[in-house]
Amino acid sequence: MPVTVIRDAMIPRGRVDRPGTPIIATTVTIHNTDNSHPGANANAHARALVTGSLLGEYLRSWHFTVDDVEIYRHIPIDEKAYHAGPTANASSIGVEICQNPDQNERLAYENAAWLAATLLHKIKATPNTGLRQHHDWTGKNCPGVIRGRRGAWEAFVADVTVAFAKLSNVGGLVSIRPRAVNFTSNNPEAAAAKLNAALASPIIRSIIQSEFLHAAGGSEIEASASSWLPKHLKAQYERAKSNGWIQPFKDEAKRRGFSPAVIMAIASRETNMRNIIGDSGHGYGIMQIDDRSFPDWVNSGAWRDANLGIAKGALVLGDKRNQVEEGRGKKLKFGSSSFVGAVFNRDQLLRITIAAYNSGLKAYYHFSTSGNPDQGTTGRDYSVDVLNRAKYFDAFLGLSGNLKMPRRQLTSSAERILEAISESADVGNLDHVYELWLGDAIGDFGENTLTSITQESVVSWLKIFSKVSSIAIQSAAPAITMEIYLKYEDLFVKALNELSPYELFAVEDFVSAIQDQGMTFTQMEATTVAAKSAGESDAATNYLPVLAKFKIDQEYKDTRVTRYTGTLVVSDVEGNVVGRFNATTGGFVASYRRQYGPTPPGYFVVSHYRPRTERWATRDGVGFTFDLDEVARTGSRSAFRIHPDGSPPGTHGCIGLTENSAGLQDCCRKLRANLAEVQEFRLLVEYGKS
Repeated sequence: MPVTVIRDAMIPRGRVDRPGTPIIATTVTIHNTDNSHPGANANAHARALVTGSLLGEYLRSWHFTVDDVEIYRHIPIDEKAYHAGPTANASSIGVEICQNPDQNERLAYENAAWLAATLLHKIKATPNTGLRQHHDWTGKNCPGVIRGRRGAWEAFVADVTVAFAKLSNVGGLVSIRPRAVNFTSNNPEAAAAKLNAALASPIIRSIIQSEFLHAAGGSEIEASASSWLPKHLKAQYERAKSNGWIQPFKDEAKRRGFSPAVIMAIASRETNMRNIIGDSGHGYGIMQIDDRSFPDWVNSGAWRDANLGIAKGALVLGDKRNQVEEGRGKKLKFGSSSFVGAVFNRDQLLRITIAAYNSGLKAYYHFSTSGNPDQGTTGRDYSVDVLNRAKYFDAFLGLSGNLKMPRRQLTSSAERILEAISESADVGNLDHVYELWLGDAIGDFGENTLTSITQESVVSWLKIFSKVSSIAIQSAAPAITMEIYLKYEDLFVKALNELSPYELFAVEDFVSAIQDQGMTFTQMEATTVAAKSAGESDAATNYLPVLAKFKIDQEYKDTRVTRYTGTLVVSDVEGNVVGRFNATTGGFVASYRRQYGPTPPGYFVVSHYRPRTERWATRDGVGFTFDLDEVARTGSRSAFRIHPDGSPPGTHGCIGLTENSAGLQDCCRKLRANLAEVQEFRLLVEYGKS
């Protein structure tokens, strides 16, 4: 059963690759993306298409991109796209199926079959008359993956035919409400307005669950292993309720750190919620504990008590999870094959764990080598089927719908904050988001301070950042995220493994910048505006974000060192040197230690610069004072000072210029009042040993 997130990522109408030319589509043309790089999923292709990255010598566009979890629409089906030659472009809908190795290929083609059937139904065609390969139009070897496998096209057409028949039987199309996804840069005012409008309504994530694509299977009450209807699951739930099993499911799930819906879904998959002997005499009890793996437990007769069976099943599931977690990044052996345990996020860990309940370490082997933990499971769909069932049991239990690994409160925390933002007049100010997160996730420790934080809190912030950033990136979000990273690098890195693929994509540019050790804040592209000269913008809002990178050799990290003299190199985002001069930190190292601890992190975020007369300042970290024009012109050391706590000169033991401290304070005040009006300019300041 495809579970598909439908999103609108539309090419701007009127652009050369979407001229708006009307067509009457009579066919659906299938393509493969011809892009086998890891991460080349539907989201990546949508972004490249919408932002114009694919524009070149010839026109290239299509209507839909499909992978294993998402479908993006780029052009309405009654408009022309450029995907398969003049004849096809004037009469056919183009569908690109991703072929990145890290996707679940079977699910990708299920989604594509469902989409093709839906489109054929829409244009009143049939799979026999209306389904085409790119090859049919121009002779190109496309869809390359399908054409490269004997019988694959016939199998795909058969899947489309089955889905088409199901659609016809239920009398029409599924109602789709796409979510708009913006990948383009906008001026700050438009970005703030868009953020305001988007957050005024719930974050839309249309999950289309096509129940009619299930085979009915079984009787009216029972279903076979992977063929069921919601009414079958409801009957199983009522059986569990009448037998008093609901509370044991809840208790054992809580004890082992799972959603009770997941444990119930495994029981549903294994036995249709019955306490029986199955699997040719090897599976015992409601959770089908294998007598070959647990002979003592089975021989004790404990399986006859369903409550004990539930407890044993939850224990086994927890052990499988622990085994997978311990194997991450290690060299493991499965049968005669050796493999390195792949890195996974929280969603993937749950899938691997569920699959491992059925196939053991084989699930992790297949995930690590092919990305699909179900490849070695019964029916090759175990975890997908269990999670689909779990959604219904979750609803029957009246739970929140979150089937992730533990720490459910984090997602709800992020959702509560987003809801609060949508009701706030201060929606354009991501400082407000930050303060809500700080108070909700770790308590109120004072204005904009991070005196105590947990990995859970970092996960919560990244979830918020990913949701907001997918709509409009405000400059404060990366800066705040960088601040969290600076102080809690280990927690930050671990927290990334807790994000879903969608959330991880939303922050991947930021993460890549950190990993590359060359921060360019690509996530801030939505705040870039054309008016960068003083004559085209208000000087009061002409702030420029910057990142400072310090390289402090180990010998200078000793607590006895209180002064450090080196060379400050100022370069622009392209790497061109703007200025190079000597500078002395004075009491920087000692002051930093007093406030933040013994080892300075590798980076500090320097907030903003106003040309010629204003100064640098940070949120809570290290501040800088210098005149960029003077630095570039003279290389004067007197133009540069460091403020260990970001305060104006002359306070808290800071060193620096005594002049114009009021100007620095004014700059900070205006900065905090105009977060939505920040222009983008990026510098890398490297401080190294001279």
